[in-house]
This record gives sequence, C-alpha cells and structure tokens, in this order.
Amino acid sequence: MYIKFHDEDHEIKYQNLRAGIGNGEVLQHKGCLAVLYLMAGDSRLYKLFKPYFKFDYCQFDYRKMLADYELEGDLQKLASLGAHLFDGQVEVTPMLLDGLQEDRVWFLAWNAVMMRKFGTVTGYEVPSNKFFGGFVHEDFSV
Repeated sequence: MYIKFHDEDHEIKYQNLRAGIGNGEVLQHKGCLAVLYLMAGDSRLYKLFKPYFKFDYCQFDYRKMLADYELEGDLQKLASLGAHLFDGQVEVTPMLLDGLQEDRVWFLAWNAVMMRKFGTVTGYEVPSNKFFGGFVHEDFSV
C-alpha cells in the first residue's frame, strides 16, 4: 500500500480521522477515504467539512454544505471535488484540477482522485519527480 501524503503531519491526521470511523465496514467506501484524505490535507476543508461529516458511519451531507456556503477559488473546487469523490452526485470535470492555483492543492486533489480510484488496498506508485520536470514514465493503467 502506498498513498502519497504531503508530509508526516498529513499522514498522521489522515490515520487519526480514519481511526474515528466507528463502523469498520465503512472503511471499504473509497469515497469516504478520499474525503478523509482531503480533510487531513487542508485545514480549510477540515473546518468546512467537519460539521457535515458524521464519522461514525461516514455520512457526508455535502448538499447542505454547498447550499450553506458561497465558496470561491481553490476552496470551492476542492469542496466540489470532495463531494464528487464521495458519491459521484456532484458533477466535476477534469479541468477542475487544471484550474487549481497552488501545486500543493493540485497534488492533494490528484492524490484524492487516485485514492478514490484505487482505495488503500492496492495502492499506486507516484514518480519521485511528482509529474513535473519532464513527462511521466510510469504506467498508471489498471
């Protein structure tokens, strides 16, 4: 299993959030894990998502959250991505990633997408150059 975290603090926060899930069966929900990953990686998302996220059964009332707040910029894009990754009901496009301003936020979003796709069982490898400084030499096909 290999999940790319920004730093040790991000990984610890993710593991702590994951440990807070009361129902072990819910940990098979890849969308739930992707949302936890986003929450652990960005304190703004954590503060935004927490009141709408029920940790016991991994329930996320993102519709109410998106209705309650008028978000903008990277925070709006990450919130929409989190809602999409949770259950696919919020429409997002691949260009969402292209519009993210900060590299750190882009990699957070990209890795959340990868976690949603692969979960934490099989994992995936990320090139050490983090995709810049040349083209990707790894095959990510399944």
